Amino acid sequence: MKKTGTLILLLLIFLTVTACGGGIARNESEDKNRLVLLKEAEFYIRMAALGKEDEAKSSSENIRKNAEGEDKERFLELADLMDQGDLEKIRSVYAELGGEYIDPNTSSDVDKNEENDKFAALSLEAAQLYVEAETAISLENRYDIAKLIESNSFLLSQEDQAQFEELAGKIKDDNKDEAASLYYSLKEKFGL
Repeated sequence: MKKTGTLILLLLIFLTVTACGGGIARNESEDKNRLVLLKEAEFYIRMAALGKEDEAKSSSENIRKNAEGEDKERFLELADLMDQGDLEKIRSVYAELGGEYIDPNTSSDVDKNEENDKFAALSLEAAQLYVEAETAISLENRYDIAKLIESNSFLLSQEDQAQFEELAGKIKDDNKDEAASLYYSLKEKFGL
């Protein structure tokens, strides 16, 4: 399953839904953009460690398109390293940019459970945009959120996948009450 711009899409949807403006909001937006770029790098590192580099190829492109601010050159360097597949250097630059340490040995069941939890968290962050929005969300944005949820849940157990797919369906159908109920249930289940 191909992952294309998952984290960047999440940021763009967030910015559309919240319609940030002004100095404080702009700084918040820049901080969130930096966080999204780091999450994109983290996603690449984790997928590469699982031997699924093909599913993370869009990460370097997304970083290139969205890198800005004082660390722009370092993020561009990180994107180049991703294209080269140099995982050790990627880890190093990622850490220098403020990313949390990712153990190179991610093959244990505990690590796989942590990976699943991270993908579930990404899906729940996307759902949160819909559930907590104070204004109506366009059909296009609802479908983008649903797609993001579905694409992040593919590594989860079948039972969890089914629940996230149901959540995505509720969002597509603009059924906010049922989506919120399922969102909070999943959030509790994953301890988030």
